[in-house]
Amino acid sequence: GAETTVSRRRRLIRRRMKRAALFAALALPLFAVACTAEQPSEEATTTTSEIQGGVAETGHPAIGLLSSGCTGTLITPTVVLTAGHCVASTVRTFTITVDGVKRAIPVAAQKGFPGYSSWGGCPATKRDLGLVKLSQAVTDVAPLAMADAPATGTQCLAVGYGVHNTPSGSVEHQTKRSATELVTGYAEHTTTVVWGDGVADHGDSGGPLLFGDAIVGTVSCQNAAYPNPNRVVHYERVDQQEAVDFINATIAAFGAPATATP
Repeated sequence: GAETTVSRRRRLIRRRMKRAALFAALALPLFAVACTAEQPSEEATTTTSEIQGGVAETGHPAIGLLSSGCTGTLITPTVVLTAGHCVASTVRTFTITVDGVKRAIPVAAQKGFPGYSSWGGCPATKRDLGLVKLSQAVTDVAPLAMADAPATGTQCLAVGYGVHNTPSGSVEHQTKRSATELVTGYAEHTTTVVWGDGVADHGDSGGPLLFGDAIVGTVSCQNAAYPNPNRVVHYERVDQQEAVDFINATIAAFGAPATATP
């Protein structure tokens, strides 16, 4: 008989998860994630909801919005981890929401990974990592630590401030949302994920990939624009020694307290 809509969707999912292609460059601002070892159900992977996907998010106060339009995460009371392309221009504030109240904190300094360029492809040849120093400490929100990358097949929760296309056709900007993504593999220094019940988009860049409550990567770039069903998103890893050394050295240069490392 005729192929059903569900069958077509399942076939697309199977094809997408087997795909191992080279990706065209497209720098992206993207969104933060918390992972579990659970596999997503077939129903979850075939959803048509949008963060693109997901739901409105009121938690995760350590994850905030940079004035550059990216997402970032507190890793010490005065230091925010984000993507290198998010600090390519001057960042003036980092805004968090605590108990429903927004707070914009001025930025005192910023630094990107040495040699990084958004022209280096996707994933980039140099690490897409950036750090921001705040002018005052955040004392009522717990910073997030870093950890080793999760295994392939891990389902993750993404959180960020990126573009969201609503079912009615309108477009939301800089609204905090969350959704699941699925870890599918690794490149040289990035973790790759695909749609779970949502996927990152512009404005989510620099947001963390979390394993539990620990950061295992920051959003860097994507291979295709939404709503391409085969979109793959790359997160820059933070557990490899080169990344750890850069983060710790920059924190020390900022004069900030040390952070937990993998």
